[in-house]
Amino acid sequence: MNKIRQRVAILPTLKKITPAEHQALKVQGALNKKFWNINTPPFGKSITDFREETKNHYYFAQLRACCYCSIELVSHQGTFDAEHIIDKNMFPQFMFDFSNLAVSCKTCNGAKSNASVLASLVAPLSVPLASDDYIIVHPHIDEWDYYFFYDSIGRIVAKIKNGKAENTIRICGINYRNAARLADHFYPAGNEVAERALNGFFRVTSKTWKRKYVAMLRQMANGFKLSSALAIVNMLEKEI
Repeated sequence: MNKIRQRVAILPTLKKITPAEHQALKVQGALNKKFWNINTPPFGKSITDFREETKNHYYFAQLRACCYCSIELVSHQGTFDAEHIIDKNMFPQFMFDFSNLAVSCKTCNGAKSNASVLASLVAPLSVPLASDDYIIVHPHIDEWDYYFFYDSIGRIVAKIKNGKAENTIRICGINYRNAARLADHFYPAGNEVAERALNGFFRVTSKTWKRKYVAMLRQMANGFKLSSALAIVNMLEKEI
């Protein structure tokens, strides 16, 4: 069954570090956008404890699902990332703010990188807490299944066109995840080749190129008589 990320409660307090230590991290973080990765005294231990505790909280609060694509996360903290919803390089003053943190898969975190997600061009004085303040689906504010659904071939699809869901799919690279899932249906014809073709199909806007990718996928599906792969190809062709 496909997993659905729940809107999560913001971490209220920390057990491993004191409020005074947390405040010190906020102050230092605002002064140095690279402060998050420091592991030496006098702040290294506090930063490590903060990262571990926030990741643990949001891992369970999000029901072990990525805050953007909702894929199931595994328990080892090295396999998923602490996600700064508002980029910590652009807004280091929010680096240690509980309301600006979640956990994401490495695919979404890497694709999102330092993208701007705020609706306003005016820099906020504090972390905005309204849905309209963001151009993407927000882990703490928005319910995932209000914006997305899994279609008949297993893709994560936006319920509403030209809105926050489509922005999230684009900014967080969710179509990379879609391509990988759909490519599994092309084994043994060549799921690695299929994944590249599917990524191409989702990436380009040219109908001519989309048809070329579909033709390549159809040849693979027909060559190995893969009925589930053929169903995917037929649906993609209808969308061109």
